[in-house]
Amino acid sequence: MPPSPKDSSEDRSVRAFLAAVDDTLRRHRLVASGERVLAAVSGGPDSVALLLALHRLAPARDFTLVVAHLHHGLRGPAADADARRVGELALRLGLPLVSRRVDAAAEARRTRVSLETAGRHLRYTFLEEAAAAHGCARIALGHQRNDNAELVLMNLIRGSGPLGLAAMPPLRDGRFIRPLLSIDREEILAFLDAAGAGYGEDETNRHLDHTRNWVRGVLLPLIAARANPAIADALNRTAAIGRDEEVWLAEVVADLYRTVRVAETADRAVLDRAALNGLAPGACRRVLRHAIGRLRTGLHRISLAHVEMAMDLIARPGPARCLHLPHRLHLCAAAGRLEIRRLDAPLRQAAAPGAWRHELGSPGRIAIPELGREAVAAVLPAPLPGVGVDAGQWSAYFDIHQISFPLIIRSAAPGDRFRPLGAAGHQKVAKFFIDHKVPRPSRPAYPVVESGGRIIWLAGQRLAEDVAAGSAGGGVLSLTLRPLNPKKDFFQ
Repeated sequence: MPPSPKDSSEDRSVRAFLAAVDDTLRRHRLVASGERVLAAVSGGPDSVALLLALHRLAPARDFTLVVAHLHHGLRGPAADADARRVGELALRLGLPLVSRRVDAAAEARRTRVSLETAGRHLRYTFLEEAAAAHGCARIALGHQRNDNAELVLMNLIRGSGPLGLAAMPPLRDGRFIRPLLSIDREEILAFLDAAGAGYGEDETNRHLDHTRNWVRGVLLPLIAARANPAIADALNRTAAIGRDEEVWLAEVVADLYRTVRVAETADRAVLDRAALNGLAPGACRRVLRHAIGRLRTGLHRISLAHVEMAMDLIARPGPARCLHLPHRLHLCAAAGRLEIRRLDAPLRQAAAPGAWRHELGSPGRIAIPELGREAVAAVLPAPLPGVGVDAGQWSAYFDIHQISFPLIIRSAAPGDRFRPLGAAGHQKVAKFFIDHKVPRPSRPAYPVVESGGRIIWLAGQRLAEDVAAGSAGGGVLSLTLRPLNPKKDFFQ
């Protein structure tokens, strides 16, 4: 008996969908033979279609799948139903499932960020950990063509530059893949209907108080009706052009970066300020982002405003000035150099109960058992070549004429005040900790250093104004807090 027209139409929908996904996998080389792929499945239509398509294509492309589902602790019974649906689908397909439940609302309160930001952080952390635990080289996400168009428009409204208009790449960071990026929402729903697959609908996607939902439900349809019926195609075309140009620009910027780089380690980059100032503004912005990106990945919180502040730091002459950016990044401009450093929080808390105090009467060393450290002070003719006013998170250079012995190294006390380098005035140490999001349990690990009755350094965080070694020479004091037992470092 010949197939009915309906059956033929359904078969064509499935075949066309699978062919489009397969073409994306092939053109962008998203999966290699023999690899394991972690498929992020929320239970919604996009992620369910992603999983079904990858499952159908896996044998021919010689890769295997693991299913991952994160319950955000939101949406009550609806989220519970999504978790059950994903579990049943993984069981029916014969695929391993890794799942976790988190409390996104509590995380947002704890970190003082939006619920969306907290959920994103928890989601990507879970996916990275699940991929590592199950040996998955790739993590497949269900973003599709309409999502990409919405992101381009949102970035344009926000005032993003070319990088933002490039939106979502098919392959990010060498492991996150988006096999549905060439497929729109209607094609996904048609595929699921033809395949007879069930899925959940997140009711919060209809709440127009969320910017993305408003762009999807109001702005894009309005533009389609009034200006361009193919607006989604136009925005995706803009993104594709932008991505191609970003690949080319990345090579150009990497070459420029090498011309301005003075020194680089895993947690520190030193750049030549004069060479940076000689670049065109657009090139300078790109080089700064490239330098920051070499120290930290996932720089979604580094905005244009942050980069402009860094450019102002480079361009303005005068005494040493510093800047703190998100991701615990510290920038300091002095002596013709720009130093960018990672200030990583302690991995282990120091055992420092109560108040404590030690006195260093002259250059030399003194043990600080409360921190498992020793303080080492030495007089030098000048800072070491290629080093800014901070020699490192736990080392600093001071103008020998601006300080005097004894140096007092002690725990921070209520009411402590100092003038942070680059700040306009004095500030309480407690407020500095709050403003720079230093967790309360970590604060005892950062002692203060006094000279002549004033705080000259909040160790591990910031020097004070007017005491940093300058470029004129005349002698400096080097002060380092280093572990008593290098194999048991509380701070690094």
